[in-house]
Amino acid sequence: MSIPRLPSIVLTGLLAAGCGGGGLEYWLYPAPRLAMEEEAVFTTFESNRLMLLDGEDVATKCWGDRRMASQAYHRNDMACRLHIRPGKHSVVFQTGLNNSQRANLDFQAEPGKVYGLRRSGCTTSPAGVQQNCTFQVSEVEDGGGG
Repeated sequence: MSIPRLPSIVLTGLLAAGCGGGGLEYWLYPAPRLAMEEEAVFTTFESNRLMLLDGEDVATKCWGDRRMASQAYHRNDMACRLHIRPGKHSVVFQTGLNNSQRANLDFQAEPGKVYGLRRSGCTTSPAGVQQNCTFQVSEVEDGGGG
């Protein structure tokens, strides 16, 4: 009985492996889903240290319990794409080594656009930690998903 099921198990495994490297997709609004050109997307990577989007704990959703792990464990090759409705949104992200060092940014999302967190003007401490950065949410190239 298990021999006829083998091709479907192999196919399922290949599909899972093929989709695993593309990133994570979450819709932060209730169904029904909007067409891609009608919604906006906020793309983040683990090293961005995004904690909340509109008050929702997206750090746990995207990265699980590893969300505040050491830099060595960050997956900068895997994007977490958070699908949102157009309009005003707020993000909270960690700016330092602990959870109490946070910043909050508001941004206006437009339909069909992809947004991300940009960090600039950082200086590096003698311990190698980035500090005094300027943060902004801006439109970015769509890195995948869909």
